[in-house]
Amino acid sequence: MQRPSGWEPKDASPAPGSLELVQAFLNTSFGRGWHEELRTPEQLYTWLVNHELLLQNEPVTEGDLRRTRSMRDALRLLLSVQSCVEGRTPHHCFWQ
Repeated sequence: MQRPSGWEPKDASPAPGSLELVQAFLNTSFGRGWHEELRTPEQLYTWLVNHELLLQNEPVTEGDLRRTRSMRDALRLLLSVQSCVEGRTPHHCFWQ
């Protein structure tokens, strides 16, 4: 899926080094859930193969998809809490 025309993240610079893969993973969903690149096991399979994280012809199940999306959401929450603690994005802090 393509991001909407003109869409730019607040900080458009790519993550350094191997964190670029983590950034790509986290960005498979954005916009309060209206954009989701990993809707099916087939989409997860394609993403993983394209990023050289899975061999071709390896199975990907609904359970794999659920666990992957849960892990991504947990990482996003962890990063948002860290940003709030550091005072970078106070408007995103859910406890305020």
